[in-house]
Amino acid sequence: MKRRILTIICLLIAIIAYAQNSSSSINKKKTNLSGKHNTEYHSNTNEPNYNSENHLTDFKTYSNEVLLREASVYMDKKNILDSALMCYSIIYKRYAENKGIINDSMLTKTLGGLWYIYFFHYYDYIKSNEILKESLNVCKERKLNSAWVYLNFGFMYQMIAEQSMEKNLYRKALRHYKSAFYEARKYNDWGVMLNAFGNIIIVVSEMRELNSIHSEVAVFKQIPKSFCVLEYEYDSLLYLGTLALEKKNAELALTYFKAQLQLFKEPSLEYSRYIYLAHINLAKSYCLQRKYEEALQELKTGENISADFETKDTKLEAYKLLHETYSKIGNAQKAAEYQNKYVLLKDSLLNYRLIAGINEMEFENKMKDVESHLKQLEHQKEIQRIVIFLFLIIGFIIAFFFIFSSFQE
Repeated sequence: MKRRILTIICLLIAIIAYAQNSSSSINKKKTNLSGKHNTEYHSNTNEPNYNSENHLTDFKTYSNEVLLREASVYMDKKNILDSALMCYSIIYKRYAENKGIINDSMLTKTLGGLWYIYFFHYYDYIKSNEILKESLNVCKERKLNSAWVYLNFGFMYQMIAEQSMEKNLYRKALRHYKSAFYEARKYNDWGVMLNAFGNIIIVVSEMRELNSIHSEVAVFKQIPKSFCVLEYEYDSLLYLGTLALEKKNAELALTYFKAQLQLFKEPSLEYSRYIYLAHINLAKSYCLQRKYEEALQELKTGENISADFETKDTKLEAYKLLHETYSKIGNAQKAAEYQNKYVLLKDSLLNYRLIAGINEMEFENKMKDVESHLKQLEHQKEIQRIVIFLFLIIGFIIAFFFIFSSFQE
């Protein structure tokens, strides 16, 4: 009797081991079959290959909190923004499948990150617009502060307007900035209010309608200065300097714009556009005084800032202003040089968008590959569970008959 029980136990162990080996061999065959579909996704050789298939697969196992944290790290490294996009895309996909699992803060950060990458990295304005529309819907559904969405809408329209010189796009930008400004006021979102107000000044100045924003100026003064002294002072000086410039008071405008530069101890990516704009406004003030050499010096400083921080849109504007200024002083050779630079950069931006669009498609294909690979792994695990379960049932049936026959004897 004891010998039979021992035999049964050995038999069950053998059956379980066989089941595991069988399911493992199935997995190996399937893995080999799918291996030929793998594609390489190259990154900068100075950086680790964050986009390898193994790393992408690892992303799918991370929690949303970890993905968001990883994305914020990748966002600081321009040559691996695709990894940040992967993290945000996975979180958003999980949201699409089950809206309840993503909290408000995580969802807005994810959408904001997606918009930033598609707008500044891929220059995909259509995709950026879709993300902002979805963000606005999310904010309305969840009754969230949507000021940041309107701010990004405004920035998008402003950038396109600056490149196309379409006045109606400036009006759309202004409308969205004002929406952001007043929406942010409801939530005491001082950061968005400061951002929106600064951009409102730039747009109305371009439209020659600075006197139309008295209401916004009054509301701006309600923002606690202590929230961010630097940005509050910068916006205040920007308004006063732009107003002086509009009134042809170049000396007063120079005083305000020079005071803006004193706010920054050293250049930084975060405030590169602020510093650039101060130099551009100084150049405009010097042009008003017909001090063209000083104006050219400020414009070239702006050009250098654009090159240092790789802000192509500001570099495009700098080229345009340098062309205009050299034309004023009769330097046809330099004017033509900067006109050519302006045209070439404008064309390259268009080409860059096309190339970036191809890279974006490759990325989306890679996402599909990873998704397919993960589904396959899940399917393999399911087969493994079924095989083990079936062999266990067979084993227990055999064991039952062994025991039953032993009792009969």
